[in-house]
Amino acid sequence: MIKGIHIKDLEPDDLPYLWKLGKEVFNTRTSFFHEWNAETLATIAASDASRCFIALRGRKPVGFLIGQEESSSTELLLTIYWFGVTPRLQEKGIEEELLRAATKKSPGEKEKTISVSLVPGSKESILLEKFNFTEKKQFVVMHLQQDR
Repeated sequence: MIKGIHIKDLEPDDLPYLWKLGKEVFNTRTSFFHEWNAETLATIAASDASRCFIALRGRKPVGFLIGQEESSSTELLLTIYWFGVTPRLQEKGIEEELLRAATKKSPGEKEKTISVSLVPGSKESILLEKFNFTEKKQFVVMHLQQDR
């Protein structure tokens, strides 16, 4: 654990602070496939299957990880939609602590598969490789803008 940083489960009262932090983290770009938006965030956070964590420095939010689980008879799938840390504290180990919290296996829990959709070569994807995320599947997102 990093001195002065506490990781806890996200609570409904944390959402306004998390939204503001996410806008700061994703100010100019995001490496994640899922666009940072309030509706998706609220839907995931309100779900019984959410796996959402917030990193606090004192009482101030400085990082987050937003995910959701799906269960089958044989395995558990955790989809991580976003994770991030306030720019001035990035690459100080908070991202790793959030990932440890999300990937921690509870006693008796089914095998867990974890999925994150990112831009290849991003600093987030490089970090995940350090956590032994190995399988890479490339995908293409295409847009068509029609003349009006």
